[in-house]
Amino acid sequence: MKHPFKNTLTPLVAGISIVLGGSSTYAQTLLVDRGLPTDNVNLPDPNPDRSNVAWADNEPAGTLPFAPGDSFSLNTAATVTDIRVWEVGGGQSPVTLLGGISGSPIGVISTGVTATPVTYANGQGYLSQIGTSLPILQLDFTVALSLTAGQTFDFFLANTLPGSTQSPFIAASNAALSGSPQDGSDGTFLFYDPNTGTVDTWDTGTGDGTYDPGFAGWDKNSDANVQVFGVSAPDGGSTMLLLSSGFTGLAFLRRRLNRA
Repeated sequence: MKHPFKNTLTPLVAGISIVLGGSSTYAQTLLVDRGLPTDNVNLPDPNPDRSNVAWADNEPAGTLPFAPGDSFSLNTAATVTDIRVWEVGGGQSPVTLLGGISGSPIGVISTGVTATPVTYANGQGYLSQIGTSLPILQLDFTVALSLTAGQTFDFFLANTLPGSTQSPFIAASNAALSGSPQDGSDGTFLFYDPNTGTVDTWDTGTGDGTYDPGFAGWDKNSDANVQVFGVSAPDGGSTMLLLSSGFTGLAFLRRRLNRA
């Protein structure tokens, strides 16, 4: 099911501050760079050369929508202080960031967010399937995650509006066409199902995976755009991850995919 946003949305802006705890003198750095694409943006869709896309989920009343997201891993042990993603058509509802080490329970890792209106490198917003230009919000979530080198971390953008059946649209792109660094891209998109507490995989171009087996939502694969900031551990040693409690389970119902 295709459900394009209308271009009448009001951006949500909420302030936060980023605190690097303790007395560390190590500088915050960009640890993972899989940001917005810079090439082949907003070509009429469908187009084999278009790089950018946005994904969301819509469910029947009484069922929580699946949260769109992806995963990343670090090259070195670090304390992650900021996870940045982009919401297309942003500001329609409050959002939070869910996450967890791959294979472990998913929970809320941040509700503190700075939302900044941005555009692609060409100065454009997001060109939807029906030809409207949608706003893009850069969402910077304050987190406190200690990860070891090579540890895979799953993240998801969730809607916190009670009773909502629509998840936020998260920006994504095809790595080969993006023209920008796409660290850790693997062509596999993720959805978190809060109704069952499971993580579903999906290749947007082939339909492979567990999200909606056999359904290809696009003409190519894609990964969610993300940038991860933090402080590398001085000794490269192992660290501990702390997460808040996650969602409780509800009955599972078949999902319905949305693409902006």
